Amino acid sequence: MAISKIRYGIDLGTTNSSIATLKNGEPFIFQSDLKEDVIPSCVSFTAQKQIRTGFPALNDYYGERKAATKSWKKAKSNAFVEFKRSMGTDTEFKSSNMKRGYHAEDLSAEVLKSLRSFVTDENVRQVVITVPAKFNVNQKAATMEAAKKAGFEHCQLLQEPVAASFAYGLQSEDENGVWLVFDFGGGTFDAALVHSQNGVLQVFDTEGDSFLGGKDLDYAIVNRILIPALSAEYDLESFYDDEEKMRVLRDSLKIHAENLRKKVSSQDMVEMLTDLGELGCDDSGDEIELDATFSRSEVYQVLDEYYQKAVDICRDLLDRNSIKREKLTKVILVGGPTYCPLVRDKLREQICDTVDTSINPMTAVAVGAAFFAQTVDGKELQGAAAAGSVRFSFKYESSTVNPSEWVAFTCLDCDRISNGISLEFVRSDGAWSSGRINASAEQGDLAELQLVENRANQFEVRAFDDSGNPVAVFPDEISIINGTKVSSAVLPYNICFSRQGVYRINSTMSEVALFGGLKKNIALPTVGISNDNVTTEAISKNSGRVRIPLYQADYAMQDGDDALCYEHVADINISYDDIKQDLPKGSPVSLKLKIDASEMMDLEAYFPAIDVTVTKSVDIEINKSERVLGHEIDCLRSGIAYIEHHCHDKGTPAFIGDFERVWSEDDSDGSEKVAKLERLRRIYRIADRYRRAHDEEFLKYDIAQVLDTLEERGILKQALESIGVHDEDWENWQGYEDMDYDQLRETQRKLYRMENSYGWSDHVRGFLLGERLRNPECKGYQNPNRARKLYDKLEKVDFDVDSNMDTFLELQSLIPREKFVQTGELSS
Repeated sequence: MAISKIRYGIDLGTTNSSIATLKNGEPFIFQSDLKEDVIPSCVSFTAQKQIRTGFPALNDYYGERKAATKSWKKAKSNAFVEFKRSMGTDTEFKSSNMKRGYHAEDLSAEVLKSLRSFVTDENVRQVVITVPAKFNVNQKAATMEAAKKAGFEHCQLLQEPVAASFAYGLQSEDENGVWLVFDFGGGTFDAALVHSQNGVLQVFDTEGDSFLGGKDLDYAIVNRILIPALSAEYDLESFYDDEEKMRVLRDSLKIHAENLRKKVSSQDMVEMLTDLGELGCDDSGDEIELDATFSRSEVYQVLDEYYQKAVDICRDLLDRNSIKREKLTKVILVGGPTYCPLVRDKLREQICDTVDTSINPMTAVAVGAAFFAQTVDGKELQGAAAAGSVRFSFKYESSTVNPSEWVAFTCLDCDRISNGISLEFVRSDGAWSSGRINASAEQGDLAELQLVENRANQFEVRAFDDSGNPVAVFPDEISIINGTKVSSAVLPYNICFSRQGVYRINSTMSEVALFGGLKKNIALPTVGISNDNVTTEAISKNSGRVRIPLYQADYAMQDGDDALCYEHVADINISYDDIKQDLPKGSPVSLKLKIDASEMMDLEAYFPAIDVTVTKSVDIEINKSERVLGHEIDCLRSGIAYIEHHCHDKGTPAFIGDFERVWSEDDSDGSEKVAKLERLRRIYRIADRYRRAHDEEFLKYDIAQVLDTLEERGILKQALESIGVHDEDWENWQGYEDMDYDQLRETQRKLYRMENSYGWSDHVRGFLLGERLRNPECKGYQNPNRARKLYDKLEKVDFDVDSNMDTFLELQSLIPREKFVQTGELSS
């Protein structure tokens, strides 16, 4: 196939975005109509239904905030910023002018369209887009969707620290050493450790916070400096009682906070003066005016904790890799907030003496993405080669530390050339040419290209027939980067799956199992394997499936952990339609999860009993709803309550209070819920480790409790007989006290099932009856026809769930996941 490199790189930032490529071996940033290297990541919709981006949209945004202070009511929004932090959620940005809502990937697509339009001499169809290393898989999938909506036919994602490393690597005089990339952006923070050895760069560990950035700095200044300053001069009592009024005031002050933050980087004292009437009127009717002078030390006192949090993340990253200060060569700065002397001083004092400021922190990521794009094969797209062009296949190392590089080339269309063809490679500086080399369709040929050190070398590919006439060729240029070679990006998360559709002996459905080979920091692309699994239910033409939920976490996972500790990525469902055969319960299954360079996934499931392999592209959820996020938070709280209940004679562990404190925090939108959920998961992980340390005690306590419940319901004897206990003194049976761990686990499971079969029927029956009445056609179900048949079957037995458990479980698998979340009655 004739494939060219991608060539274009985009930094899709929370606050600002830019697009770059290489021209004559040098990075070239495409400027906006206003001759700016970067544009604000802002989108607005006008009353005439026009879509604006960049600075015009940002002006609309500020105008809206100013107008809202006239009524102190949140205006009908038509301009949006910082939507990147809502990637991967179903948070809607509602435009009154367009009379519809937009998700974060929709707005990101508009920014990408604008960037794409800056390239006027080519239709850009393939691109590398950078993302924070700590973006989860759902957020990265949402970014891929944004690229698709923007019209890109092929996109590869690149972690921002890797891009920054590439940009610095080509300009660095330090060939060997360990670098720390400190990427503090408008909405996210990433830290990455990079090993440089003879020009070869390898990112070997990452850490970060997807909810720490310039936005947080600005609102901290608003809350702790600007609003108190106004409160001292104006009557704002009602603002503290009215959440909407306070939000309008905070939003209107954010631009002034950002300006103050930037100015104190170069001034000891900053005078702030707003236009009269810009901030509306106070409770007494006086026009509010911000007219005050603020000191650098006053602002730094507020910013200190946020920058320190980022520095602490770096210190933890260094500690876990056993890297002492003296082993670190330098710190690389990326992102606008790193211009602040406060954070630079902190890094020098606590991390490393050398803080590298040799490249523009605002454009480093876009430049690195452009360099990286020159090393990545694109896809063979329809019409990529001009009509009549002769296509060639080129094979070579696109980045190298060697002074020359061999290129193997083969003519793919030589049957169209009756009198032969030759190639010539001409370096863009005009100082070197390969001369003409005959091309052979049968075995190809080789050319050794001479490279200029420490730069991107671009070569024009020229073709000629035997008469010396020029021939159009595709690709018509190649690029080879000398001096720096970036190894693969690394997987920033550990990946596991829940044993809901497959399990191992003595495991429970809520536990996780690890994939061999899918550990954090392994090079991408990669493959993970899990063998020794069996199916939990039979599969036939009419019922059954294998459900495999995938999870991720950036901290160490252990076999047997509660799945609630980790972030849900996606569910893979395998049914009869996939395997085309009946499969008995307990059939062995081997799993292979493939992850590409952009962290998109495919799963292979092999069933040796029927010799069938099923391959599924993992359909990653890109709009995780606030209801689902809220439900996951509730599940975590239930898990904590379970552990707290079992600590009746052990005192209250500290994590209980930590959890309740975070749980009570505000989570009014999707991005805040995501951040809150992650903090709760980390606390719950500590709680789950505590549970596992006391598991035998907890199991015995559970068994004693369920025995009491069964006795109250008058079914204790039947329950004990079902687990093989025929003790005459069954009312006082305590045989579980002498059981080992595996026996306790199995006994608990069987007794729970007996209890549940008597306990959950009523509300399940109520849910099913209500759902059938609300939605008789089963709209939205995975298989509406099958669902209607199952409802009919249950109706014939008066919805007797207990004796029709298999029917109910199959029906449950077809019901849209959100319906369970909405009712709050059943776990999703």
